[in-house]
Amino acid sequence: MPYGFAVLAFDGSGNLSELSGTVYGTAADNLSPATPAGLTATNVTPDQGGSIHVSWAANAEADLAGYTLTAYDADGAVAGTYDTGLVNAQTVDGLDVGATYTFDVVASDANGNNSAACVRVSATAADEIAPAAVTATAADHASDQGGATDVSWTAAPESDVAGYKVFRDGVVVMELAALSWTDPHAGAATHTYTVKAFDASGNGSESSNSAVATAVDNLAPAVPSVLSALDVPSDEGGAIAVTIAHVTDADVDGYKVFCSNGDVVVVDPANTLAVFENLTDGTEYSFTALAFDTSGNASEKSAAVIGVSADNLAPAAPAGLTAGDRPGDEGGAVVIGWSANTEPDLAGYTLLRATFASGDDPATVLCLPLSRLPASAVSYTDETAAAGADYVYYLVASDGSANVSVASARATTRALDN
Repeated sequence: MPYGFAVLAFDGSGNLSELSGTVYGTAADNLSPATPAGLTATNVTPDQGGSIHVSWAANAEADLAGYTLTAYDADGAVAGTYDTGLVNAQTVDGLDVGATYTFDVVASDANGNNSAACVRVSATAADEIAPAAVTATAADHASDQGGATDVSWTAAPESDVAGYKVFRDGVVVMELAALSWTDPHAGAATHTYTVKAFDASGNGSESSNSAVATAVDNLAPAVPSVLSALDVPSDEGGAIAVTIAHVTDADVDGYKVFCSNGDVVVVDPANTLAVFENLTDGTEYSFTALAFDTSGNASEKSAAVIGVSADNLAPAAPAGLTAGDRPGDEGGAVVIGWSANTEPDLAGYTLLRATFASGDDPATVLCLPLSRLPASAVSYTDETAAAGADYVYYLVASDGSANVSVASARATTRALDN
């Protein structure tokens, strides 16, 4: 409000002069408030960061109108200004978690006079609240050859969760953001797994529950194949040799080969052949195979292959063949003898004969069948021989499968009238 001022003079006798001219003036407040003192800035705790509480001593001016708080980031740029009124404190929210901020305060009076800014102070908006504990589960990894365990856990609900740490038997083995992990190095032992969540500020949760698992081999080997099922050569029948193709699984412990008659032959990993015996010759048998590993996992059975056994082993050549004139007759008879063959499937003998003249080679002269003899025979009398003729004989043995031996040694004689 403006005021007018005039001046007059007076003397010792009380005489007054006329008033001077009027001069006008306005009274103004031009005294700034004192600089605020005792400024402090502290991180709000416990919280998930982003808040700093700032306070200072109250000014004493009667015409104090309020305070202005200013926040500066790490680069010195203004991060925010806050009019606190006459309140000498302010909690600043919405700051970057983990960032450091600097603050100062200016006091203002009712006439717009501002104090100088106080000395700046700093504080960091830290996160001190750890994520909640999670719940973990662990189980053997399916469809593998062992050594791996699947670990999974529930998600921590906090918005600032950065990831999870997986512990095997108390030692950190993996850090990741996902909610599951397969431990490829579990081996064959039983392990205890726990999980901790951690946030962007590095706060870690309490350990999860203990989840226990053992990695096992639950992957069956590949299916082998039966390459062939063939009669065993040079035998007396009843046997088939089955050849299988190996699989490449590293833990294969062997193979089982199955015959349709119910017989099973186990083959070690170094071999490929299974021989089935005591079969019936001429009968079709089907053969399949499977592989099994060191953990007892077995593959599916292979496709079947058909095989038939046969007797393809001829009897031995008859031995000890002799031929001589029958004594005490008028000629016309020769007695032939030999040692019995021992084959169990021997069916009999065939005796062959030829005459030869002087100059003929009895070792090469063509002989023709003379008689078929039973397996029990060890001698034969040739009563069709002509007196005075020279004869050569040999013998072959045959079995029940019509296999014929090689010829015996030849024997020669002359039928005599004695």
